[in-house]
Amino acid sequence: MVVDSTFNLTKKAAPTGDTPLSTTTVTGGFYIRFHTMKTCFKCQQSKSINQFYTHPEMGDGHLGKCKECAKKDALIHRQCNIDRIRAYDRARGKLLHRKRNNVTQTRKFRQENPLASKAHMALARAIRNRKIKKPKKCHECRKKVKVYGHHKDYNFPLEVIWLCQVCHKAEHKRIKSRTSKL
Repeated sequence: MVVDSTFNLTKKAAPTGDTPLSTTTVTGGFYIRFHTMKTCFKCQQSKSINQFYTHPEMGDGHLGKCKECAKKDALIHRQCNIDRIRAYDRARGKLLHRKRNNVTQTRKFRQENPLASKAHMALARAIRNRKIKKPKKCHECRKKVKVYGHHKDYNFPLEVIWLCQVCHKAEHKRIKSRTSKL
């Protein structure tokens, strides 16, 4: 009896000469040989089976392309269809369960970060009351895009650096890496 998917199942004597491509286990008198290597059909490289996403519809239970190639394909697809994907994401964000989750996450952030929350609200009030004028350019890259106020110190809520989304994320990444090293 032989099953040919991710493993071979035989009622014969234990196989000899296991290769690094497989491992053998005994289950109820059957020897099962699990393949631990697979070749990606995109890049043609032989990789460990854990370098492939699982997929229940595939014969061996894993996609035919490796995770790296799948990520590249997803990125290319997103770049080619960005308008459609953004419209889909906007529509998805308006779903009732997502709106509820957003409210829940906002409440959680405000409870866990009261100082930051107060600083954000103070800045929003100052912009709304025209005490602070929001610039049109990012302080770092000087691009003319939508900018966000970045607080270096929440104790001074109206002292901010105006950064675009990309620069703002990069700044938080730098801060996080500095604090994790301490």
